[in-house]
Amino acid sequence: MKTKKKLCCIAMALTFISSMVVAPSVRVSAMENRNGVVTEVNGNINTSGLQADITFPDYLNYVDDTLIVNNMYTFKGYKGQGKLYITCSDGLQNVRVFINGNEIDVSEACRNNGKTYEIDFSDISVNDRNTIQVTNFVPETGKVNIKIPYPEVISGSAEAVGMDQSTLDLIDTLINNDVKYGFTSAQLAVIKDGVMVKNSAYGKTNSYNQDG
Repeated sequence: MKTKKKLCCIAMALTFISSMVVAPSVRVSAMENRNGVVTEVNGNINTSGLQADITFPDYLNYVDDTLIVNNMYTFKGYKGQGKLYITCSDGLQNVRVFINGNEIDVSEACRNNGKTYEIDFSDISVNDRNTIQVTNFVPETGKVNIKIPYPEVISGSAEAVGMDQSTLDLIDTLINNDVKYGFTSAQLAVIKDGVMVKNSAYGKTNSYNQDG
């Protein structure tokens, strides 16, 4: 019963953390035209870590080419990080690529059909849903392959994602006191918007005599 009460206290404290988080507002105007950094890829891409590997246009295989969703795709991302890979098919002369309403200059990829280029769009990425649109193919028979890796969890400070460090310190005090009075051990990881702000272990690795 005592252990259950301690676990309930920890759960309530974690709920308190969530209530203290203030999510930063992010606005990306469709009128802005901030170009991502486009560089040629040398070597192979790790295809096992992709959330999407799609070819435009009409990646949904719809027969009605007037549907705008054929040229748009929504994917998971985090603010401050983001990259994808683009490969233009042979014969493609021009195409327009937009990420979150911002046009990316992919002219170099169009001039070098068949080569893969990395686009770093970390300056215009947002938390959660990001959108890519690929349109205006010249000629219309051209195709573009897009590969999008999963976002990564990185280490950072609580303040960087709008959290109060003192709240995390309070959780440390609570759990350490529980360990002091008999709670064996605990481990806590706190992640917000792709940033791990806390990864802590408390107590003993083994709470029993290994010799039996």
